[in-house]
Amino acid sequence: MDDELSPSLIAKELAISLRNLHRSFARIGISVMDEVRQLRLQGAHDDLVSSDRSTTVSDIAAKWKFSDASHFVRRFKSKYGETPASYRAEVRRRAEHKPMWPAAGS
Repeated sequence: MDDELSPSLIAKELAISLRNLHRSFARIGISVMDEVRQLRLQGAHDDLVSSDRSTTVSDIAAKWKFSDASHFVRRFKSKYGETPASYRAEVRRRAEHKPMWPAAGS
């Protein structure tokens, strides 16, 4: 994502007025930048659970343009209920213990 992503740039890319962009988002009860932040957080989440062990939480935060790792950790914890590192560890733990076939009688 671009460092300079803004409502003005989005409106320009969509060939609509800035006013119409804001109105469209207002109809669904969110701001343009709230949506951008949610999309960045979702992208970071997806990278967190799919990346290899060498990719750090800080790497992911930087890729998705969070101002710093601690800002990303706060946003992530607010949405998902735990820190990115804890979430990633739990996802990996579950994947390692997932049965290869259903239990008998299932």
